Amino acid sequence: MIYSDEKYVVESFPSGQISYPTPRGAERRFPEYITASLPPFFVKMLKDMGKNPEAYFCVDGSVILRIEAKPVIEDALANRKLAKQKEEAEAAARKAARRLEAQALAPAGSEPCELQWANGDLCSAKYITSDGVEVIDSDLLPELGKTGFYAISGEKIEAERAKQKQAQAADQAAQAAAEQALQAATTQARETKTPQPLRTWVTDRCMRHQTDCCFDHAVESVHPDGTIHTKFTCCH
Repeated sequence: MIYSDEKYVVESFPSGQISYPTPRGAERRFPEYITASLPPFFVKMLKDMGKNPEAYFCVDGSVILRIEAKPVIEDALANRKLAKQKEEAEAAARKAARRLEAQALAPAGSEPCELQWANGDLCSAKYITSDGVEVIDSDLLPELGKTGFYAISGEKIEAERAKQKQAQAADQAAQAAAEQALQAATTQARETKTPQPLRTWVTDRCMRHQTDCCFDHAVESVHPDGTIHTKFTCCH
C-alpha cells in the first residue's frame, strides 16, 4: 500500500500517535519502530510505480512513508515513550495504594500477595509477594477487599524464599563452575593448539535442511584464539 504524494501529510500527537494518509483516509497508530529496510514487496511496488525506494522508510514493518516524515515520527516516538513512562508510574502508584490497603486487611502472620493466575481444574493458583517470591496455594482464597491481593501464610512464604535462595545459590555455583571449565579449556586449547569441547547436544532438526534427516549432533568447542564455535554433524 502506497500513499499519494499529493496528499502526503503526517502529524504527531502528544499521546505518541502519528496520523498518516491512506486510501481510506487518515489513520492513527502508535509507531513502535522505524527502519530504512523496506520489505521486498514494498520495494517492488515502489519500483513498479516509478518511485525511488530510497526515498521511503518503513514503520512497524507494514507502513511505508516518505523519508521527510521521519523527524515527525521520531518526535511521536519520544512522546510515546514519555506517555508510557507516565502510564507505568501511575499504574505503580495505584498498585502501591492497593498493597497498602491489603496490608491493613491481611490477618496477622500473613503477607498480601498478588494473584498471577488461577487454575480451577487443579484448585490452585500462583501468587507473588512484593519481593518477587512465587507461591502456589488454593484458588479459593478470599480477596482482601477489592485490592487484587490475597493473604498467604508467612510460614509458606518464608519456605518459598528459602527455596528461591537455594536455587539462586545453585545457579551461581553452576555459572562459576562453567566459567572455570571454560578458562581451563581455553588454556588447554592454546597449549595444544587444538579446539577443546565444551558441551554437546542433539538438535531436533537438521541444520543442513535435508528432508531425510531428523536431527544433528552438535559440539561446542573453544578454539586456541579463545573463540567459541559450534559444529553440527548430520545423523546420516
